[in-house]
Amino acid sequence: MRQLTPHNFKIDLHSANRPLLTLTNPSSHTFCVHPISPNVVRITHSLPTSSPRTTRPIVYETPDATFVPTLNVLPPGTAADIRTGPLRVRVSWSDSPKLEWYYEERLTGGPDEGDTGDTLETANDAIGPAVTATTIVDEGSSVADRTPFASDIKMRAYAYDNESGSVWHYTKREMYLPLHEDEDPSAPVYGVPAERDEYVYGLGETAGPLCKNGKSYKLEARDSLAYGFDGGAPLYKVTPFYTVYKKSSDLWYGMYYNNLTDTTFDFGAEVDVIWGSFRTYCASSGPLDYYLILGPTLPDVLTSYAALTSPTPTLPHPISASAVLPPLSQFGYLASSLALAEEKNAANSIVEFVRRNREEGFPIDALYLSSGWCQNEETGNREYWIWNTARYPSPKQFGRTLENELGVQLIANVKPWLLDSHPFYEEVASLSGFVRAAPDAEGDPRRMGPEGQAKHHLWSSGFGCYDSGSALDFSSAAAQSWWGVVIRESLLENNVTGVWDDNNEFSYLLDTEEGYIGESGPWSSAVFPAQHATLEGRLGWRGGPTRVGAVGRAVQTAGMNKATFDALLEAAPDRRPVVVSRSAVPGSQAFAHASWSGDNATSWKALRASIAMTLSTGISFGPGLWGHDIGGFAGQHSPSPELLVRWCQHGLFHTRFTVHSWKTISTTLFMYPSVTAILRSILVFRYRLAPSLYSLYITQYHRRGHPVLRPLLWHHARSDSATLLMDEEFLFGSHVLVAPVTIKGARSRKFYLPGGADDLGVEEPAWWCEWDTGFWHAPMEGNGQIVELDAPLERLLILVRAGGILLLGGACERTIRDGRSSRYAFIFPPPHSAHNRTSSGRFTLIEDDGESNAHTTSGAYAELEVSFAVAGDGEEVQVAVDVVHAGWKEVEWQIIPSHMLMAEDQAFANREEVYNYWQGLVDKHDIRPSIRYQTTFVGSEWIEKEQHHVVELRDASGETFSVVADVLISAAGPLNTPNIPKLPGIEAFNGVAFHSSQWNPDISLKGKRVAVVGNGSTGIQVNYCYPSIVKFAFAWIPGLQRLYRAYIFFSWEGKSFVSGASWLGKLLRQRSEKALVEYLRSTAPIEYHKDLTPNYPLGAKRVAWDAGWLQSLHRDNVELVSSEIVAVNKDGIVTKDGKEHKLDVIVWATGFDISGEGVGLNKGVKGQNGRELRQYWESLGGPEAYLAVAVPKWPNYFIVIGPNAVSASWGYTIGNQTRFIARLVGSLVKNNLTSLVPRLEPFEAHNRFLQSHFTDTVYRANVRSWYKYKGMGKVVAPSGFSGTQLWWRTRSIVWNDWIAVGRRAGEKGGLLQVVDVAAVRRKRAAVKLLLASVPLAAILATALGPWGQPLLERIQRLTGVDLAAHLREAGRAVKGLLGR
Repeated sequence: MRQLTPHNFKIDLHSANRPLLTLTNPSSHTFCVHPISPNVVRITHSLPTSSPRTTRPIVYETPDATFVPTLNVLPPGTAADIRTGPLRVRVSWSDSPKLEWYYEERLTGGPDEGDTGDTLETANDAIGPAVTATTIVDEGSSVADRTPFASDIKMRAYAYDNESGSVWHYTKREMYLPLHEDEDPSAPVYGVPAERDEYVYGLGETAGPLCKNGKSYKLEARDSLAYGFDGGAPLYKVTPFYTVYKKSSDLWYGMYYNNLTDTTFDFGAEVDVIWGSFRTYCASSGPLDYYLILGPTLPDVLTSYAALTSPTPTLPHPISASAVLPPLSQFGYLASSLALAEEKNAANSIVEFVRRNREEGFPIDALYLSSGWCQNEETGNREYWIWNTARYPSPKQFGRTLENELGVQLIANVKPWLLDSHPFYEEVASLSGFVRAAPDAEGDPRRMGPEGQAKHHLWSSGFGCYDSGSALDFSSAAAQSWWGVVIRESLLENNVTGVWDDNNEFSYLLDTEEGYIGESGPWSSAVFPAQHATLEGRLGWRGGPTRVGAVGRAVQTAGMNKATFDALLEAAPDRRPVVVSRSAVPGSQAFAHASWSGDNATSWKALRASIAMTLSTGISFGPGLWGHDIGGFAGQHSPSPELLVRWCQHGLFHTRFTVHSWKTISTTLFMYPSVTAILRSILVFRYRLAPSLYSLYITQYHRRGHPVLRPLLWHHARSDSATLLMDEEFLFGSHVLVAPVTIKGARSRKFYLPGGADDLGVEEPAWWCEWDTGFWHAPMEGNGQIVELDAPLERLLILVRAGGILLLGGACERTIRDGRSSRYAFIFPPPHSAHNRTSSGRFTLIEDDGESNAHTTSGAYAELEVSFAVAGDGEEVQVAVDVVHAGWKEVEWQIIPSHMLMAEDQAFANREEVYNYWQGLVDKHDIRPSIRYQTTFVGSEWIEKEQHHVVELRDASGETFSVVADVLISAAGPLNTPNIPKLPGIEAFNGVAFHSSQWNPDISLKGKRVAVVGNGSTGIQVNYCYPSIVKFAFAWIPGLQRLYRAYIFFSWEGKSFVSGASWLGKLLRQRSEKALVEYLRSTAPIEYHKDLTPNYPLGAKRVAWDAGWLQSLHRDNVELVSSEIVAVNKDGIVTKDGKEHKLDVIVWATGFDISGEGVGLNKGVKGQNGRELRQYWESLGGPEAYLAVAVPKWPNYFIVIGPNAVSASWGYTIGNQTRFIARLVGSLVKNNLTSLVPRLEPFEAHNRFLQSHFTDTVYRANVRSWYKYKGMGKVVAPSGFSGTQLWWRTRSIVWNDWIAVGRRAGEKGGLLQVVDVAAVRRKRAAVKLLLASVPLAAILATALGPWGQPLLERIQRLTGVDLAAHLREAGRAVKGLLGR
C-alpha cells in the first residue's frame, strides 16, 4: 500500500456542468462539493484517469430549481464558505482539502448582513441554478469561535493509493481518552456519562452493539453461516451509511458513502496519537463519493438518505421505497424448512405440513420452498430451474394445491449461478450471460471457460461442499432475458408466486480483475424506467464494461433483485411481486421488499444479540420486510421449547415472521406439545397485529424510510440520554415498548422505562401501561427508571406509553385475510393519577386490496386517521376516525363499544358510536344511494288497487314530492321526539338551552353555571368504562365476551320478573327495592335521601343505571334542587319555593314523548279506509299493534319498536323486531304476495291479553310514567314479556293471523285474491317430502314388479315425473341387487 495525500488544489471556475465548487490539482485529482438540497451535500474525490485502476465516472444530480446555495470564496483564494440554508460548509485547500460543517440554526440564503466583498468572475454553467461567487473580507471570524458539528482531520482527510485505486476519508471524532477510572464503553449500562457527546450508529445489518463507538467493521458481503456477534466481521449485506448524534446540540447527521467495493469503517478501534481522535473510511476502489446529510433529527436523516437510494416518490410523500408494495400475505406466518423440501415425497409432506399447521391452530400465508425442489437425485447438486420430479411428481399440481386450494403462496429458492454440470450451463455461456474472466486467465480452464466466462467455486450440496461453475452477470442483457424466461417457465407456469434470491452476496468473485459486460445497470428497471432513472444515475456505473474491483461485487446483488422484480411484473403487471433477497445494498429495497438476518445460529446468544441487529438495520433504511430465522437456522440441535417460545415472542413484532431451519428435525411451531398453546397465542396476536404492521410499513417505511421497530433513542434521545446505549428492548412504532426475555431460564426481566419523550413537553413525564394487566407505571420525578417485571414463559412484556393507540384486526384461522373485517383501536389516555391528563394520540390506518398494484399506480387505497384527545379535566376522551384518502371503499368501520354489540371499551355506546355503527351498515350494504337526506315524512296513503303506498316527502327547500313504496317501515323509534316542558318564559332565557339528545358539542361547560333538568335515566346515566384488564380479557380470552353478553342478557331477563304480579315477582321486587335504597343512602349525600328515595314500586318507571351520578352530588359545585320549576326567565329558572337560579346553560334531560308522536310514523299514515293511524289509535285509547309490528287495515306497514314492544333490553328488542319484519317482507317475495296485514280478531285478542297481563303489575302503579299513554293511560311501551318470550312469539309467522293478498296469475288485469299461505306452505312441504321419498318409493315399486305399477302411476300424477321410464334400467340393477 502507498497512501498519499493530494495537494496544490486550485478552484476551477470554468469547467462545464461542474458542481458548485470544483477543485483540481496538477496531478489531475478533482475534488467537488455539490449541494443538492438544503440538508444534503455531495462530496467527491476523483483520482487521475491515468491511474492503473479505472474508476467509475460520477454523474451529479441536478438540484431542484428552487434551491439556490451560495459560494463565497475567501481571500487569498484557498478557502470558501458554502451556504445551503441550515448548513455552512467551510472548505479550505491551502494544503490538502479539509471540510468543516456548521449548523446555522436560522435559515440563511446568502452572506450575513454586513458582509462585504468584491465579486469574482464566475461561469454560470454549474449544475442546477446559477450561483454567485463572492470574495468575503475577514469572513473567517464568523465561524472561528464556533465548533463544527463535523470536520475532516487536517492534511490526511482525503488520502489515496494510486496503484490500487483505494481511497480514504478521515474525519474527527470526540476525544477518546477516558473520562474517569470506571468508564467502560463496552459494558451494558442504563446511563451515559454526562461528558460524552458523540454517538455513532448505522451500517445496517452488523453484529455487535447498536452504538458503534470504538468499533471497526468490514463491509464485504459473505455467506456467513452461524456468524458470531463479537467482532466486525463481514456479514450478508453492504450498507455504507452511518449516523452521528451530537448530544450537546441535539443534532443528528448522516454519512452515506456511495461505493459498493470492499470497504472498512473504523469508528475508533484504531488509535494513533499523531492524528488525534479520528474515524476512518476506506474503499478498495475509488472514487471517494459521499453525502453528508443534516437532520437535524434522526428521522430527518433517514428520510433524506432513503430518498437518495429509492425510486422517484409518488407525491405528496417524501419517498417511495419501491414502485410497488409487498402483498399483505407477506406480513403473515411464512414457514420454511431446508429438510422438508428434500424429503423423498416432499410435495405431499409440504401439503401435509401446511394442513397440520392449521389443524394445530396456526394460520399460514406463505411457504419458502428451499432448494431441495431442484436437487439432482444422483449427485445431490442443486440444478436450479429443473424440478426434481421424484419428490415433486407434478410441480403444477403441487403449486395449484398450495396456492389455490390452501391459499398459501410458494416462494422458491434460486441462486445466481450454474454449475458446470447444469443442463443449461452451455446455453447461458453461449449468450455471454456469465461474469467475464480476467484477461490473464486466458488459457487456464480452471479460471476461464470456452466462451470467456469466469470459473468459480460454488456451493453445490452441503456444508463445505462446492463445485466448479459460473456466476451470472446481471449487467448482461442476455442474462437478464434468460433469467426472466426461466422464472416464467419453471416457477410461474407451475403456480409458484414468489422468488427467493439466495446466496447472492457474490463473495465467490474473488478476482477483482474479472469483468462485467455492463450492458444494463443494476438499478435500471425495465418496468418502471422513469422512477428508476435518477437511482440508476446515482448508484450505477452508467453501463460499459468494467472490472469487478472497480464497482464491487455487490452491484450484482441489486442486478439480480432487479431482474427478478422485472420478470415477475412483466408476467403479471397488476400483481404485487414477491421478491426475497438474502443480501442487500442501498437501493435493493426498490426490487426486493423482504430479507432477513441470514443463516443465524440456534443459540441464546444469537437471540439476545439479534435485537441490536434489528435496530441497526432499521435505522439504516434496511429492507422493509425484515426479521430473523426464528429458532435459529444453523446448529446440530433443535431449539429447546423455551428458546423457541422466546424467539417467537421476539419475532412477533418484526415485519417478517419466518420459522426456518437446516436441521435433521425441522423446527416447527407444533413440535413441542408442552408449549404449543403458548406459541399459538403468539401467532394469534401476530395476526391481529396485521393492520398495524401493514399501516406502519406503508406510512413509516415506504413513505418516509423510517423503521417499524425502533430503538428507544428514536423517540427519547433528547429527553432521556440513558436511551442512547440501549439495544435490548425496542419500540413498535412510537408508543409500544417491547422487552423480550433473552436469557435462558429467566422468569423476570429488568429493563428501562424512559421518563420523558421527545414529543412531550420538557416538564411532561411519560407514563407506561402494561398491555396485559392495565397497570400504569408512574415516572420517577420525571426521570427514567429500571423496572423488573415477572415474565413467565407465556408472557411477553409489552408496555404502551400514554398517548398511544394499538390497532388490531380480527382473528385469523387460515390466512391473514381472515381478519380484515374487524378493526379494534385500543387507546391509552393517561391514568387518572397523572398530574397532567391532557393528552392526545393518533394512528394512521391504511387499507387496500393487499394484492394488486392499484395502491401505488392509481391511488386505490383508504387512509384513515384514528385519533383521541383527552378534554377538560381529563374526564372526557374524544375519539375520531377521519378519512384522509378515500381511494378504496371496501372498508367498513364500526365503533361500537357496547357490551350488547361489540364490547371493547365501555358498557354503553354513546350517540356518536351508534351513529357511526349505522353509517358502517349503510356502506356495507351499499344503500347510501337509496337514502334521501334532509327529507321529512309528510304522510302516506295506501292504494288498494295498486297494492302500494304513495309516500309524500318534503325536502330541505320545502318542496314536496311523492314516491311509491310497496312496503313502508317505520324505524323512527319511540325516543325520537324530545319532551321539553312547556314552562312560562322558556323562550326568554338569554343563555344556551338544549335537550340532552341534541347536545351541542361546540358549547363548553367549563366555568359555566349549568342546570340539568331531570333525574330520570336521561339525566343520570353516564358511560362506565371497563378497566384495561377487562378489555384485555375480552380481546384475548376466547368466548369470554360472548359469555359476558349472555350474562348481561339473562341478568335483565331475570329483572323482567320484578315487574310481575306473581309471588316470585313481589319477593324479588321487595329485595331489590331494599338493596337499591341501601345503595342510594350509602352513596348520595344524606340531605338528599328523602328527595331521591322513590315513592313508587320498583319498575313503575324506567330503572336508571347509576355510574357516578349519585357520587357526583358530593361535589362542592353540584346542588340537587327538588323544588318544582314554575317558570323560566331571561336569567335562569324560578322554582316553586320562590328561588331564582341564575344560569348560563340549561340542559333539558326530560326524556321523550313516546305516547303521542313517539311511536312510529303514526301521523299522516293512511290505511285501507283512508283513515289516519293516529286517529285510529286515539279511538282505542292509545297505540296498539299486533306483536308490536303491524296494525289491521294498514297493509304492508310495519313498525320497529311499536306499541308494547320493549322487553328487558332495547337493543335486543330492536334486533328481534327487525328480524321478524324482515321475515314478513321476505314472505311477500317468496310467496308472490302483494300485501300482508294482521286480521282484526288476533290483533284485538293480543292487546286484550296484554292489558289484562298488566293489571296487577307495577306498570299500573298510580304514578306518571312515559310507559303509559299520555302519562297516566293504558300501558303502551313495555311488552310485558321477557326477551326470550318475545323471541318465542315472533320466531315464525302464524299465517292464520294474517290476511295475505296476491294476484291471480294469467288472468286479465291480475285480479287480487286472498291467498291461504298456510295451505300453500303445507302443499309445498308435502311435495318436498314426497320428492324426497321418491327414490325409495321407486326402488320399492320396481322391486314389487306389477304390484308396484299403481304406485308409480300415482307418483307420476302428483309430481309429473315418469319414474317408470327413467328407472327401468335402475330397476334391473335393483332386482339384481335383491336377488330376483
